[in-house]
Amino acid sequence: MRVTTRAVSKLAVESGLPEAVVDRHIDALITYTFNVAQRERKLCRNAIRAWYFSKDITKPQLFDVLDEVEEDLI
Repeated sequence: MRVTTRAVSKLAVESGLPEAVVDRHIDALITYTFNVAQRERKLCRNAIRAWYFSKDITKPQLFDVLDEVEEDLI
């Protein structure tokens, strides 16, 4: 997975953080962004795996299963 500095700083500024704070803590923000994305991918991967191996007769559509994955990432 690739996280660019420009994308992270733009996202942080759009979220309301002052540019001085973003410039000072850009390494920590990049690490945080990477960790959040990695956790979200893990949750989706587990949901897909559970859907694939499900033996239910009426298996829901895959995108319906992924829409239900709304667990807090914190």
